[in-house]
Amino acid sequence: MDDVRLRYPHFSEETDKYFSGEIRSWLGVPLISKDSVIGMFALDKHVPNYYTEAHATSAMTFANHIAITLANYNLFNQVQQQRDELERQRDELQKLYQVSQLISSSLDSQMTLKNIVLAASQVCNSDHTGVVLVDKNLSVVSSIEDHELGKPLHERIRLSGVTERILRGREAVFVDSVHPNDETHNAVVRERGFRSYAGLPIVAQDEVKGVLYVHSYEEAAFQEQRELLQTFCNHVAIALNNSDQYWEAENRKSMLTKLVDAESQLIGITEPDKLYNACASLSG
Repeated sequence: MDDVRLRYPHFSEETDKYFSGEIRSWLGVPLISKDSVIGMFALDKHVPNYYTEAHATSAMTFANHIAITLANYNLFNQVQQQRDELERQRDELQKLYQVSQLISSSLDSQMTLKNIVLAASQVCNSDHTGVVLVDKNLSVVSSIEDHELGKPLHERIRLSGVTERILRGREAVFVDSVHPNDETHNAVVRERGFRSYAGLPIVAQDEVKGVLYVHSYEEAAFQEQRELLQTFCNHVAIALNNSDQYWEAENRKSMLTKLVDAESQLIGITEPDKLYNACASLSG
């Protein structure tokens, strides 16, 4: 524009800190990347009739360079974000692999569960993680936490609280925002200042074994981690199932050993009184 005041009179009235009121000549060219306008490159002068076709050609050249630079910058950021995401996924897979190794190498369910809880806390970036275990009647019997919050987790459970809801409904609960005065949530959750949490049922062979909990001081911390949390629940279920099967096998082995021992002691006894006394002795 040879003189912006002739086409836009308000320029002569502007008195802002950018001295718009003193602008007379103005030159603007679009920033174009992949056939899309992504911005504008503008020049102004306090002298009327200043810019020529040569200025416009030079400005367009600069604008093209700026557009290329911005496009490269955006591309770099995208690549960086993808690399960060791949590294995060790699770390998650590595942790999950370590958990799998723990499950397959140890039959100490308490130690295995402790390691799973610690791994879940690290991968999900939670501020508190715990597992509540229940018996066949869905009565809470024990718990494991990455760190204590006063009373053990299983002693903080309410009869009509979120845990009961998860156990009975077998459905995960995700809370994105915890209000300090909302008694729907456990008092410890509110008192400790947690802003969001999630609870998922642990199910092994169609039997509910407990609940996995993660808590965060940030709102909506776990909505995008549903699949990952479910994977940890599956690992907990496998660890519990392996432990149960192991001890069942040990109990059967012990019973068979006793039966074999009893049979060896009873063979050869023909007198009724001696046979009765031997049976009474074996039965304890």
